[in-house]
Amino acid sequence: MRLAHGLAFAIVGGWAATVAAGTHVVTFGGGPPSHNQVSLERNVEYFRRVLAGVGLGDARHDVYFGDGGARNSVQYRLPDGDDQRLARALGMILMNNDEADIRYEKVRLPGLVGPSSVANVDAWFEVVGRSLPPGERLVFYFTGHGGPDPAHRDAPRDTTLVMPGHPNALSVRQFAAQLDKLDPGVDLTLVMVQCYSGGFANVIYNEGDPAKGLARHPRAGFFSTVATRTAAGCTPDVDEEDYHEFSTSFFEAILGETRTGRAVAKPDFDGDGRTTFDEAFAHVLLTSDTIDIPTTTSDRLIRDRSRFARGGDDEARGLLPQDAPWSTVLAAASPSQRAALEGLSQALGLDGEDRLAKARSKAGEIDPERNRRRGRGGDQGPNPAEGHEDHGPTAQAPPPGGPNFNGRGPSPAAARLRAALADRWPELTVPFHPDAPRILAEERDEIRRVLEAQPDYAAFSRRIARRAPDPAALARSPERRWVKHQRLLERADAVILGSNLPKLGDAEALGVYRRLIELEHRALAPDPAPVVEGRPRAGS
Repeated sequence: MRLAHGLAFAIVGGWAATVAAGTHVVTFGGGPPSHNQVSLERNVEYFRRVLAGVGLGDARHDVYFGDGGARNSVQYRLPDGDDQRLARALGMILMNNDEADIRYEKVRLPGLVGPSSVANVDAWFEVVGRSLPPGERLVFYFTGHGGPDPAHRDAPRDTTLVMPGHPNALSVRQFAAQLDKLDPGVDLTLVMVQCYSGGFANVIYNEGDPAKGLARHPRAGFFSTVATRTAAGCTPDVDEEDYHEFSTSFFEAILGETRTGRAVAKPDFDGDGRTTFDEAFAHVLLTSDTIDIPTTTSDRLIRDRSRFARGGDDEARGLLPQDAPWSTVLAAASPSQRAALEGLSQALGLDGEDRLAKARSKAGEIDPERNRRRGRGGDQGPNPAEGHEDHGPTAQAPPPGGPNFNGRGPSPAAARLRAALADRWPELTVPFHPDAPRILAEERDEIRRVLEAQPDYAAFSRRIARRAPDPAALARSPERRWVKHQRLLERADAVILGSNLPKLGDAEALGVYRRLIELEHRALAPDPAPVVEGRPRAGS
């Protein structure tokens, strides 16, 4: 077999021959250069901090990102300052484009194995994945971009990972085939934060297809959003305080520290002294103010194999309806589910035994069209990419004179400023003039002085300045308020469907569901060594 770039050293190092039992971590991230935002690279850096913080700093961690560092491909925006403001102004004046403050640099991640390509996913599972022994823990983290399932937009299953190179996409079906290379005794946890990531919860099935039965290898997974929605997070901005996406909240709960170093109370809803994956997931539901509706593998299973009470003898069988009484739902919930339900209910100002019906009604009032399109019986429907930069190149400039970021032509002020520059540097007004880069590099200060001397410039510069979104205004937006209601209803559905499953006589589904719940309640941190007479037991 011809190995993909970056894996040959693993064979030389003996990885194909022997792998010690323990925890193995693999990360794939980034995307094609037009979508390879620096926030995705910073996600990997933060994940490494998390691993070190929970005692896994020495665990094997294979990282594949972007193009593997071959060229300048990581997209970032100049930080706020004079250079950034001048770059934006020149972009709007000369090219009518508001992305002129975008720059590119090489991947900076040390110890990078290679590109985040479909070929390397295949090679990793073929060489390293196959060699992992039973009892090994494998954590797979994907922080990149995803694509929808074009064939089944109303009920998507086969969504994709978008990756650099050719082929440039890896579907759920193809990824499930890679996971089949693992020994069934390997304990697998997926954390995936791309758009439409919930489609990958279908890896619990053979070939990712419910019609082909449950896979013999239970696969626990946590996904940023359901299969029909784009996800929050990717940005070329360099200020990590402004990063708001699933893994930021998920990992801060596990580490007890935000990516900027602020302390966070680690959730421990069952009081066992540790923070588990499902507790971190509940933390996301409660604290992440984004467009995401996170989901899990166990959610996928019970939506497919359980159901709500439908009348008839269902009540006698003890099946719960979708709008079951609140106290009944809480009584059936796990500690982390209960914390999420109570916290979301309080945040939404809901009360009473009928609060699920109230939440459903309120969601319909907030946005009737969205609520109809994303019916509660299944996954939610497509979402306008609010605050989202996953789709469409971020830094491709339209031709001079084309529409600007508001869909209009150049403003009169921009035209006058362009004329002032043309009087001194006519080369700057000619697209791709060979002297333009030299002029911009060598005479930047003089260009700034000429512009600042123009009566239009101060107001023009203020008008085009980037402004951070107002968090309070975002929280009040219909989309965010609707999402909070959906998170509550999704968790309630999970509790009710999970409670109903044992009463439906589906022993196979029940066994897999219980195993998934067990895996989702594991912790990233390794279990402490058993203690005998005050000392760790030998060999632990």
